[in-house]
Parts: sequence; structure tokens; C-alpha cells
Amino acid sequence: MSETEKVNTMQRKKASPVRRVLLVLWRALLAGIVLLALSLVGVHFYLKSNKIKEFSHLPFLNGGSVSFQSADIRLFRDFPTASISFKNLSVRDAEFERHGQPILQLEELKLVASLQAWRTRQVEIQSVDLKGGGIALFTDEHGYNNLKSFLPKKHDEEEEPPISSYLKVLTDKVKVNMVNVKFDFTDAIKTTSIHANLDNIAAQLRKHDKGLNAEIDMSLFVEELAFKKANGSFVANSKLAGKFNMGIEAGNIIFEPFPLSINAQEFIFGGNYDTKKRQLTKLVFENENTVWSECVPLLPLDIQEKLKPYNVEKPFYSKTTVSSYFRPEEPVLVNIDFRVEEENSVAVKDFRFEQVTVNGRFTNRLYDDERAEKEDGKNLRIALYDLTTVYDNFFIKAPTALITATPKTGARLKTMLK
Repeated sequence: MSETEKVNTMQRKKASPVRRVLLVLWRALLAGIVLLALSLVGVHFYLKSNKIKEFSHLPFLNGGSVSFQSADIRLFRDFPTASISFKNLSVRDAEFERHGQPILQLEELKLVASLQAWRTRQVEIQSVDLKGGGIALFTDEHGYNNLKSFLPKKHDEEEEPPISSYLKVLTDKVKVNMVNVKFDFTDAIKTTSIHANLDNIAAQLRKHDKGLNAEIDMSLFVEELAFKKANGSFVANSKLAGKFNMGIEAGNIIFEPFPLSINAQEFIFGGNYDTKKRQLTKLVFENENTVWSECVPLLPLDIQEKLKPYNVEKPFYSKTTVSSYFRPEEPVLVNIDFRVEEENSVAVKDFRFEQVTVNGRFTNRLYDDERAEKEDGKNLRIALYDLTTVYDNFFIKAPTALITATPKTGARLKTMLK
């Protein structure tokens, strides 16, 4: 063996331990990758199996629980976009065994998030899709609220602030889509009740310093919309559809006026609804071509009873304003401003008036001053202006007329006729 061959052999022998270490490390890495892959595959198949998975000791559930039949997690296919979808998902609060109503029960829930800022432990929720099932929110007669039970308790100023979560979830811009989701909201103390089927809801939510803005395209069926159960329901058993912008600030929901379809009628709807009952709630429905027979059923039953003796044959202008602070025992105030033109026909009990033109206002109160606050909502007042009509071949003209009615006195008419 030459000297050169001896040197090369010695170098290979010296290098072999290094190669062996590298080989061991490489094999360990391969084993780790294989084990990780097997673990992920195992988790994947476990999550996708049809066996019900239930978790009840997660800290953010505050004693509640969540279960689902299967889940599909996709992290790397569209990275940095990731998604997770659940089949037959159920979320229950800590008192579920007592009342038996899940707060969320869906056939499918899908979340899509961006992991772009994962290095800073931030996850941005991009979209939420809900299909089938229902959402049920309630406050019972004892004041227990199932939604608030999930929220963390407020800490006193003297206490140390809670430790922030390791992972920060951003929800500044989120798209929410709902298809065939039942929505139920009841408040046993305020006797508020909302039951609707959300056929198709597409919403773009944007957070800001003072609250939230939303662009919404909706199609839904309302079974009941009762601000106070005793006063009856608005738009009961009605189909609603429209596109609108909405803002939420300090619990006050503000609706920018927009075209709203209710069954076969087209309204311009706007106003506000204060969920905290600190300021006046006012909802306005304006309709240039009101069809009496189609609009009266949209009102609560007690107001429908008051309007039974009346009928307007042709379409007319109307503007309905619903106002209330929703204080205990306070009846909702309903004002209906109307304008009848083009010689319409109007029936009042057994009297039929032809060629009617008039402006007026219907109110479910007898008075229009501070005394109205003490009324029980069973009275009514119809104020008419610039009335002209023909009745039984007599031409009648009145600058003003006032119709009032109470359960005790019945209907009364005060006017000066020509």
C-alpha cells in the first residue's frame, strides 16, 4: 500500500465517528418525523371518526362543555391560512343539566383563520360558517343568563389583573355566514321573546374603538318578535329580507335606513334598539304603498283587534314608529302616520266612505302628553287632517277630526263638518 493510500485510509477512519454521529442524528430525525406523522395521522383519524368527543374541563368554558362527532383540521395545505370544521357540534353551559338547553347545537361549524402572525402568537379569525341546528340564548326567571355564564367574571380594581392568554385571537374583521340556523332568544324577566329561522345570513363584521359595525345580507323567517310578551308579537310568521348596515355601541344597536321586504310588502326600515334599556328604543317602518290587508297582520294582536273595524281599499302611504324604554309594565307606544290620496275608499265599521283624501295619525294612547306614560295601551286615538270624502251622496269636508276610544267609553268622534 502506497503512502497516499495509507493517508486516505487514516482520514476515512478518523472521519467515520463524525459520519456515525450524523447518521444517528439523521435517523433520529427521520424517526421523529415518522412518529410525528403517525401521531398526526392518529389524531386525524380520531378526530374524523364518528365517535362523540366531549371536553368539559377547558378553562375558557367556565364549567361548561363542548362535544362534536368529528373534526377536520387543515393547517398546511393553504398555509398561512388554516381551517377547522366540526360536525354535530354542541356547546353547553355549566347549568345544562338543570335546564337542558344547549347554547349552540350545529350540524356543521367551520372556522377559517390566518396564521400569518404566528411568530407573535397571534391568530386572526377570518370567517365563521354555521349550518343547520340552532342558537339558544336565554335569561330565566332567577336572572341566570346562559351566554354570560361563559364570559369571565369581572375582577375588582384591587385584585391583580388576570394573566393574559398565551395565544391572542384577533376578531377585528370576520365574515359570518349562517344557513338554516334556528335562533331563539328569551328573557323571562323582561318577557322578551324572539324566535326566527335564519335561512341565509351573510355578515361582514368590523370592530372599532367604540364598538362594532356590520354589513348584513339577510333572509329569515320570524315566528315571533315580542319585546313584551303581554303586548303581542310584531311581524309574526313573516318572511324578512334585505341588505343593511348596522352599528353597535355600548349595547345600542343602530340600523341605518334600508329597503326591507316583509312578505309581499316593501318598507324602509331604520332606528335603534337599546339592549341595556338605558335609552329610548325607536324602530321605524315606512311604506309608500301600504296594503292594509297585508300590513295589519304584522302588528301585535291587540292592535289588530283595534283596527278590525277599519279598512282601506287601495294602497296608501304609512310610517309606523315603535317606541319604548321597555320598563316594567310599560306598554309599547305605536304611532302610525298615514296619507290617503287619489280618492281612496275607507270603511269604518258599517260606514263606507268614498273618494277619501286625508292625512292622519293612529296612536295606541288616548293622550299625546305626559299622561300617555300612565296609560295601559288599551286606548286609541286617530287624529285626521284635511279630510274630504263622499258618504251616501253627501260631500263632506273637515279641516280636523279626532276619533278616540277606550274600553269604558267606546268610540267617540269630535269634528266640525261641512
